[in-house]
Amino acid sequence: MNLERIMRDFELISGKNAGEFLNLIKLSVAEVEKRLKTGADKTDERLCGLCAAIANLKCVEIECAREKLLLTPAGGVAVNSLQDRIPFAEEIVKKYTALCADLLVDDGFVFFGAKGW
Repeated sequence: MNLERIMRDFELISGKNAGEFLNLIKLSVAEVEKRLKTGADKTDERLCGLCAAIANLKCVEIECAREKLLLTPAGGVAVNSLQDRIPFAEEIVKKYTALCADLLVDDGFVFFGAKGW
């Protein structure tokens, strides 16, 4: 996978400097590589977007966990606007995952049938 392209995509999605989150981006690349089908083309450009989206989600989750309270002169105030960013980041990951479905191992759960209802 093209790390430079992933970093550009991350900056586009997150609005943050990718160099500051390089370790998080590399972690996301490793996660995607583990999910690839045997023989899948690792140079497929769609995977760069998926890696960037996963790195963005991790970044948003970390920010939300770290900044549960916003410190003000009057004291700590809960910040709900940060929590609102998580569903949007998750949606981007879902869309890129769907886009890359032919390259990834399907780890979904399927019901074949249910008896006795």
